[in-house]
Amino acid sequence: MKKIIVAFIVVIFAIILVARIFDWGESDSISSNTLASTTIDANQNSTDTPIFVSYPIDNETVTSPIHITGTVTGNWFFEGSFPIELVNSDGDIIGTTTAHTSGDWATTSDIDFSADISYPQATTTDRAFLLLSNDNPSGDPFHLQEKFIPLMLR
Repeated sequence: MKKIIVAFIVVIFAIILVARIFDWGESDSISSNTLASTTIDANQNSTDTPIFVSYPIDNETVTSPIHITGTVTGNWFFEGSFPIELVNSDGDIIGTTTAHTSGDWATTSDIDFSADISYPQATTTDRAFLLLSNDNPSGDPFHLQEKFIPLMLR
């Protein structure tokens, strides 16, 4: 029961963090100045999220397709892959992909990963974030780990 409560708190915190990043419900239009003043240190390694994304970095302006690279502990993978979504500031998923490794994914050591994700050129907003999630085949929210990387779309 304690694990479920902790997982619920983590999910609520993640939703609040995303809402704060994109000012959901606070304004109808989002300016570049708002994004520039909003920072999350999503690329900082921590024990809670054992992933480091080397590209793209926080608040970087990107074009489609986005080539994503980094390192992560092997337990993020299931059969050598984990999911990535690109979500615009309206909360719509505008791209999905799967990160892969060419290394031994059945390890707890850090290994390299890469992925490419495309999005429609005609998006309704220029703000988005990458949502990298560990592959969690059990569906247990306690085992879910996520990384958010805010981006500017061009």
